[in-house]
Amino acid sequence: MDLLPVLKYQGDKARALFLMIGFIMLIGALLEPEILFYSINLPAYVFVVLCVVIAGAVNRKLPWSFIISGIFSLVFMVVFQISATGHFMRMETLLTILDEVIAVLLFFTTYYSFRSYRELKQFPDGR
Repeated sequence: MDLLPVLKYQGDKARALFLMIGFIMLIGALLEPEILFYSINLPAYVFVVLCVVIAGAVNRKLPWSFIISGIFSLVFMVVFQISATGHFMRMETLLTILDEVIAVLLFFTTYYSFRSYRELKQFPDGR
């Protein structure tokens, strides 16, 4: 009886979440064409492109790609949460919901990215 641990690769979930976040932001860019973070104005379409590029770039054979996607997710989770708080304070309900949904999805994307990295480093041969 072989008792090898089961690989809990979550990269496909992280990739799907990146694509979902990019799609939501693509539609949301009609309402919020720029992501405002203090004095930085990032066009929403740049964020959409980054989500699609990262979704396509993460690879099981390149574990470090999950570190990059995790850091990206973590940074933008904070950005969107702060943005949601600002919209909430200005009583902009629809923008608050949009930013909060994206922040929550980025929360899960961060988890799945770092979990995939951990599992791939633990079992590099993909058992």
